[in-house]
Amino acid sequence: MYQADEGITGLQKNKFESSISELKKKTFVTAADIESYGDSGVTKEYVLAHRRSLEDPEGFWAEVGHELVWTKPWDRVLDNTNPPFTKWQVYAVI
Repeated sequence: MYQADEGITGLQKNKFESSISELKKKTFVTAADIESYGDSGVTKEYVLAHRRSLEDPEGFWAEVGHELVWTKPWDRVLDNTNPPFTKWQVYAVI
């Protein structure tokens, strides 16, 4: 993280602050956001995929994972034994 006394130049400080500023502008799309879009750009397929990803995350991400070519397939789709450090496609290798 940026510290004023670490000898960082003004240009580096400005880049860092600019990056943080941009990051703060980014948000995740919520269900309420999707509903507020109405028919203006959110497809039915997207809404269904989003709903399924919330209702059945393991099944959804297993299906998505099968779209990729794996050198070694996963042992488990989800390992949430150490929250918040969730692991997906556990022990898989692409």
